[in-house]
Amino acid sequence: MESADERFHILFQGNPGIAKPTVAKLYTEFLKSTGVLKSDVVEETSGAKLASGGPRAIIETLKENDGGVLFVDEAYQLVCQ
Repeated sequence: MESADERFHILFQGNPGIAKPTVAKLYTEFLKSTGVLKSDVVEETSGAKLASGGPRAIIETLKENDGGVLFVDEAYQLVCQ
């Protein structure tokens, strides 16, 4: 099985201000450099924006760039009902 067929999900936890988005961008560069991703595009959003606006625009951007990473900051704002 190719590594590009695998899922490389990761969760960053910690207090505000400890550079989680920066680490996510570095992780994206790593995945691209190892051939897992074709693109190093990082789409960053918040849980609230994702819940209220839906993911369509983000998904379209990732499709246009041949993939990438979706970073959801403050994901606790996504509430399942």
